[in-house]
Amino acid sequence: MNKFVKVIFLLFSLQVLLFSCGLKYSPPESIEQIQSNRRLMLEQQLTTQFATVHKKYTSLEYGEALTVKPLTYMRLDSLFEIKYQRSKINLPTKDLEPLIEAQKMMLLSDTTEILFMETNWFELQSDSILEYMIARCYLNNANVLRKIEFVDDFTTGLSNQTWARKYMKEEWFTQNVGITPSSDAQFYTLAKTREFALKDQQKNVFLNRIFEVMKIANELSSLNAKDICMKLIQTDAPKTSKGINLQDYTVEFQKLIDMSNNIVGYRCRFYLKADNTEAFTLNYDTCFQLI
Repeated sequence: MNKFVKVIFLLFSLQVLLFSCGLKYSPPESIEQIQSNRRLMLEQQLTTQFATVHKKYTSLEYGEALTVKPLTYMRLDSLFEIKYQRSKINLPTKDLEPLIEAQKMMLLSDTTEILFMETNWFELQSDSILEYMIARCYLNNANVLRKIEFVDDFTTGLSNQTWARKYMKEEWFTQNVGITPSSDAQFYTLAKTREFALKDQQKNVFLNRIFEVMKIANELSSLNAKDICMKLIQTDAPKTSKGINLQDYTVEFQKLIDMSNNIVGYRCRFYLKADNTEAFTLNYDTCFQLI
C-alpha cells in the first residue's frame, strides 16, 4: 500500500513539474488547417510581389489543389500500392522488398522538392485598370512560392469590378438567392467556353459586353433574351445607324434557330412607324454580341 502511494505521489509530482514548465500537448494541424495556412502564406507572397510593380492583389477564389511529387516519390508510392494490393489477396510480396529499399535509397539522394499546387483566382488593381487572373501556384513544404503558371487572364475597367468578380467566382447576378441559379450557371458556361477561345483585346471586348449583359440581367432579375436585346438596342442602334431616333421605329424580336432546332442567336428588325417599311436589322449571338 505504501509503494502504491509513492507511485501516485511520483505521478502527481511529474504532472505538477510539467505544468510549471509550461509544457502542454498540442494536437497536430488538420489537413484543412495546413491548407488554410498555405493559402494565407501564398496570398502574403503574391501581395508583396505584385506591390513591387504597383498592383494591388486581391484573392477571389480557389480551385483545384494537388500534391506534385518527384518521380522517385511516385515510384515508391507505386511499389507500396502494389505491395498493398497483393497482400489483400494473400499473394507473396517478398520480391518487392529489395525494390522498395532501393527506391528509398534513391529518394534520399533526390533533392527535388515536393510541391503543393493551389489554383488561385485573383484580381490586380492599378489605378482604374483591373486585371483578373487564374494561376496555378506551386509552393514547397515551407510554403515558399516556387513557380506560378497563368491559365487565363483578362483586363477591364473599374466600373465592371462587381460583375467581373461575380464572373470569376460564378456567383448569382439575376436573383439574390445566395446560390447561383441554373440560368446564371448556364450563361457562365456559354460565356466562358467562348472566352477561353479568345485572346488579348478580342477577349476584353467580349467580356466587357458580357458584364454589360450581367448588369442588365441584374436590373431585370432575368436572363430573358428579348428583354435584354430591347435594352441593348438602346445603345447599339445609335452606334450602327448614326443620328436615328428610336422613337421613330417599332422593333420585331426573333429567335434564330438552326437545323437542329437550337437557338443560335437573336434578330431585331426595325420598322419605320411612318410607313412600316423595314429600315435596318441588328443581329446578336447567344452571348448577346453584335454579329
